[in-house]
Amino acid sequence: MGKELVKEADKEVVPSYLKDIGGDGAEDIQSDMITSSYIKLIQKTSKEFDEGTAKLGEFVDSVTSESYGVKFDVIVIKMSTTWKKFDDNNKFIGQSENGLTWDDADNTPLTKEEKWKSCFFEFYVIPLRNFRGGDIPIPNIVTFSGASFKGGKHLHNIISRFVQMKSEPIYARNYCFYSEEKQGEKGKYVELKTKVNDGFNLEEVVMACSKARKMIKDIVFNNSEVSQTNDFCPSTGGEVADLD
Repeated sequence: MGKELVKEADKEVVPSYLKDIGGDGAEDIQSDMITSSYIKLIQKTSKEFDEGTAKLGEFVDSVTSESYGVKFDVIVIKMSTTWKKFDDNNKFIGQSENGLTWDDADNTPLTKEEKWKSCFFEFYVIPLRNFRGGDIPIPNIVTFSGASFKGGKHLHNIISRFVQMKSEPIYARNYCFYSEEKQGEKGKYVELKTKVNDGFNLEEVVMACSKARKMIKDIVFNNSEVSQTNDFCPSTGGEVADLD
């Protein structure tokens, strides 16, 4: 086709005439071919810390290496809870959907320790700074596990209360994600913390989040990517977290 059929525009902004049919072709996407983008909290065990490309307590995109600093605001558009196992090489080897038995041939029960050490609270989020114009930002994933287990459970409970008791959509509010330094038996590490920001999101932001949630609702991300987040949530030295 000739150049006259190509509209010159900012490459980062989708033309309005394309947005009317946006998402056409989503049925062709294979979930196991998707590289999920996690926002990692950098620990001393993280490769980025070893390489000197990120600091302790910094949030970094696992795909683009973009830094979000030590604190940033997000909107949660989807959340899930799973239990996952990794081998000594940090390779994903199994999971549980119910937190009671592993999804293996024997339905092996989870131990009391595995019920919290293997628990992953996954939040599909859109950082507020990624909202530009009327475009729908691509969501990232932030995972709470290990030492950040209680923080993930707390955020899950807060959002559930807003949705179930106040009939709010999950993306009605926004939250501050920040890192907090701790001293453990093996030295310093950081935990992932959250707090609810005041007020509600603007209408145009809520509408964009609604579309983003529909865009990802049927996508199951490849668990092989989860190992990238497993190094930033160290265990709490054998202490069993409160599961109530």
